[in-house]
Amino acid sequence: PEHLHEFLELVYIRSGSGMQVVQGTSFPVERGAAVFIPLGQTHAFHSDGPMTYVNCLLAPDFIGRDLLDADNVQDWLTLGVYEDPAWGRSRVSFRGEALLEVESLLDAMQAEFDRKEEGYRTILRGSTAILVARVFRQMRREAQISGDGHAGITPEVLRYIEENCYGRVSLEELARRSFYHPAYFSRLF
Repeated sequence: PEHLHEFLELVYIRSGSGMQVVQGTSFPVERGAAVFIPLGQTHAFHSDGPMTYVNCLLAPDFIGRDLLDADNVQDWLTLGVYEDPAWGRSRVSFRGEALLEVESLLDAMQAEFDRKEEGYRTILRGSTAILVARVFRQMRREAQISGDGHAGITPEVLRYIEENCYGRVSLEELARRSFYHPAYFSRLF
């Protein structure tokens, strides 16, 4: 059923196919698809048959502390809140060798999680950073092919500011809601 979260979700389709619905917009997914679902967006799957997928749930503070750096700040900004998730770079498709590399990484992450040996959380944090970097790399490749890749303040963020302008709207709150780094969001705004 449709639901939402207070964290960013990275979904990777391991097998099968179906439709991903985000904020009421449907788009097809199949093996190799990776979809970022931003904080607070409603989403659900409708499969054509058996489907397996992996969810990586990323808290906003984990992103700021462990995953945000100068090399990927533009990628994180591009993952802001889209009105139409079928547009933009919130999803990618891995094929060939890249698909096998991502699935091998996911297998290793699952094995670490299942064993829970000493240091497994550190290994999972590092592996998550690698996974996110691979997704961003693929996003950049697909953006170059499509000519997309433009980041900016999205209409939904502006609407949130407008709807809450008589209350207290902090830079930190806007950054948290849209997964923008506060300093970069401030410069961009």
